[in-house]
Amino acid sequence: MLIGVFMSVGTDEVINYYNNMLPKMEWYHSGNNARLNRANRSLFHIIKPKMSVLDVGCGTGITSSHMAMLGANVTAVDISPVLIDYAKKNSHHENIEYIVSDISKFYSNKKFDAIVFVDVIEHIEKSSFVATLDRLLKSNSSSSTVIYVNIPNGDFLDHVNENGEPQIIDLSYRVGELVNIFNWHDFRPIHMFIYDMQYNEFVFATKTFLCDYYKSKF
Repeated sequence: MLIGVFMSVGTDEVINYYNNMLPKMEWYHSGNNARLNRANRSLFHIIKPKMSVLDVGCGTGITSSHMAMLGANVTAVDISPVLIDYAKKNSHHENIEYIVSDISKFYSNKKFDAIVFVDVIEHIEKSSFVATLDRLLKSNSSSSTVIYVNIPNGDFLDHVNENGEPQIIDLSYRVGELVNIFNWHDFRPIHMFIYDMQYNEFVFATKTFLCDYYKSKF
């Protein structure tokens, strides 16, 4: 479920790696993944009918399908043609457009109501992520856009990298670091949650969105 390319890893190597991840990722469809279940529960409260949603690094399309069933129109992007082919067959929905693309090269003239990153940001070289996020938010967001992020806790991912089998790119983020990146783009955290001592969940909205909300309450 990768959207960018690490500076020391070639694009073809990255694509091949995730093409070969399909057997492992099919497990997501069993419904027994804690992070997937948490994301779907949270997205149930965020995604509304007719919303335009960008699902970044959609993988097998399980989250895309969930949002489409909630009534959203989903643009689902992944760098792996094998995963996209699987998603088209197994996570099909008339509200989903599946696209094979590195998100750093993805172009759309749509303004998305929500942008979703589930198990994605940690798999991008950090400067590439910042540059890509900057372009997406300038071109494809509005003052009412909401961003959902689900990512491994930094300490947990450091442990995996030191003792387990990390993916081809597996970079840890501390809470403050990620919040600062979005703050720099004028998106503020309106929800943060740590669960299972392994994962962090965030919802970001623009400062304008927050100010309008405050005005409505006072």
